[in-house]
Amino acid sequence: MRNKGYDASAHMTEETHNAAMAGPIGIVTAIGCSAVLGWFLILGLLFSIQDLETTVASPTGQPVAQIFLDTVGEKGAIVLMIIVIGAMYFCGTFSITSNSRMMFAFARDGGIPGHEFFRKVDSKHATPIRTGTHSMISSHHTELLPVVWLACLLSFLLGLPSLGSSVAFAAATSITTIAFYISYGMILVPLHALV
Repeated sequence: MRNKGYDASAHMTEETHNAAMAGPIGIVTAIGCSAVLGWFLILGLLFSIQDLETTVASPTGQPVAQIFLDTVGEKGAIVLMIIVIGAMYFCGTFSITSNSRMMFAFARDGGIPGHEFFRKVDSKHATPIRTGTHSMISSHHTELLPVVWLACLLSFLLGLPSLGSSVAFAAATSITTIAFYISYGMILVPLHALV
């Protein structure tokens, strides 16, 4: 998620007012904030390493948790890990929201199988009800929850290899990240050729 969280603003652009201006500003701001804050996070963690060998071979299995233990003690490390887990939860929530909005956009344009089912928009709220989080919070659309849960289930299933092998998980996330950026590059090359 850390590799693609900043681009959620791009997927949500068409839902903003004055999208031609607000979209690029949101994208550039998200990328800039992620770069600056990520740089400070990495520097803070690197300068907090007490002993590299102990950190890498941590009994917790998580070097970041070991850095927290070494620098602020057990209670402080618990608080910091709760913050990290909370951040991961919100990143997952934003990812599902972004996923549902992209699914609606593809369905609206006829780009996915079953697009006629998924492109339905609620007449009262003017929101997508079969691909979005609207179905999670609106009690009269509880029959539509399986669509949102399908995205969650697929993400869970893709994460299962990490339970058996950290190498398999690292390979899957590396391939996904590389493919993700290649897909962005495929768009930029034809645009560059047109200019």
